[in-house]
Amino acid sequence: MKQSVEFYKDCRDRTQLPNDVEVLKDIIVYQRQEFDLYKQKTDLLISQLMQKIENLEQEVSTLRRNRFGQRSEKGKTSSSSSKEDAPSSKACANQNHRGRNPLPSHLKRVPVEYDLKAEDKTCEVCQSFLTRIKDITTEQLDLITSQIIVKQHVRKRYACRHCHSTIKVADIPAQPIDKGLASAELLAHLIVDKYDYYLPCYRLERWFEREGVTISRSTMWGWLLKCYHLLEPLVDFMHQQEIVKDDHVFSDDTTMPTLDPGAGKTKTGRMWVYTKKATKNHKGVTVYQYTPSREGKYPVEFLKDFKGYVQADAYSGFNGLFVKDEEGQLIRKELGCWAHVRRKFFEISKAYPNSLAQVMVNRINQLYAVEKEATLANLCDGERRGLRKRKSKPILKKIYKWLNYHQPKVVPKSPLGQAIAYALNNWRALGTFLADGKLEIDNNRSERKIKPIVIGRKNHMFVGSELGGKAAAVFYSLIETCRDNDVNPEIYLADVLKRIPTHPNKRIHELLPYEWIKLREQPNDMAA
Repeated sequence: MKQSVEFYKDCRDRTQLPNDVEVLKDIIVYQRQEFDLYKQKTDLLISQLMQKIENLEQEVSTLRRNRFGQRSEKGKTSSSSSKEDAPSSKACANQNHRGRNPLPSHLKRVPVEYDLKAEDKTCEVCQSFLTRIKDITTEQLDLITSQIIVKQHVRKRYACRHCHSTIKVADIPAQPIDKGLASAELLAHLIVDKYDYYLPCYRLERWFEREGVTISRSTMWGWLLKCYHLLEPLVDFMHQQEIVKDDHVFSDDTTMPTLDPGAGKTKTGRMWVYTKKATKNHKGVTVYQYTPSREGKYPVEFLKDFKGYVQADAYSGFNGLFVKDEEGQLIRKELGCWAHVRRKFFEISKAYPNSLAQVMVNRINQLYAVEKEATLANLCDGERRGLRKRKSKPILKKIYKWLNYHQPKVVPKSPLGQAIAYALNNWRALGTFLADGKLEIDNNRSERKIKPIVIGRKNHMFVGSELGGKAAAVFYSLIETCRDNDVNPEIYLADVLKRIPTHPNKRIHELLPYEWIKLREQPNDMAA
């Protein structure tokens, strides 16, 4: 019977079909089974394709927003006031304006005087001479264009005219680069231009050419390399004495393309950031580390002597940090980032406004509202912890319940399914901020410190070698720590490069940006 059904399954001519009713029934049943199997496979394929389309639509939406749209994740705020209540543009224009802010008092003032002509200094009514009264002064910002000068070190020599056996020459102060062509000021200028203003060496080469000086890129790199070796001990000190000895560190990483000689292309190195909040001794410390890959052994080695909270994303390479000691106690505790969680749901809600993801965005916003309340009230750590226990903890319970309820109902590999899984997989770390008021709800602090690396990467494209990556990490560390502590990096680096060749190693802490600015007001101490 099965053979007869197989024989007739592709038959299109009804005259060729059998007249036996039972055989016809078998053919119908067989064709129905074939159709059901085909439909099952087709439905599965359609489901997979729809999921893929949804993922691609979200990716396109995210890329469009990042390239052309508003990057802020803040939601739109609605106004309850009517158009009649809103002041007109004409009324706003007529309001008293504060005017521009006064120019900083520390800037040098150069008077440029304007006087009347001699024939205009008489009164048009009585022809008497006019008396000079109070001047009117307006201020305008001006710029003295930077220029290259040649500093001549004139070393005076003395000789004995009587016996002609003695000649003495005045010593020249120790230089950052022995017998080098560049002064400390020029070296500091190049470091800041390259690593704070992100100018590649070929642009700096053109700047020298405009001044009529030929300085090749290889020469500049040689100067930067020598500065790196001089300044590296300062960053090592910040690493060992500030980052490692603290109890709360923020960390993140990003790619750093690196030339790979012989391969004909770049390899992917990494730049890691480790930063800490302000203390009574400074306003913040930031240290970068370059590594040739993203292996977890690098953060583990960097923080091997650290004990406390590590706030980072959910990268598995950090897992080696969260181990227990011989007594079964965690040496370091993982602290999650709610900004990462919110971003995943926010991207979905932007692509699909009616998605369930908006519910999560709103609830996470409630957590941030509690943080804002604590900040505006200027609460101490203990008071902030109490406020979180009262307000944030109930919100977390609702979020956890929502995640568990919806996880079985969504496709695991869909954007929403992946966002829910990310939150649940890292739930313990996401709740750690409740333990202490000094802890932060997200890792945005270190993400902000990654931005200079990303901007620099867009300009430089890559670093020339692993040594170049290590040098960049040292320069970025000092510049960002200067920024944390309101220190002008160019003035700081120029002064430190002058001092460091002869500075005692036991007093190296005096050359750190936050200590340097304190001693800056004490010239005698700096000169000692």
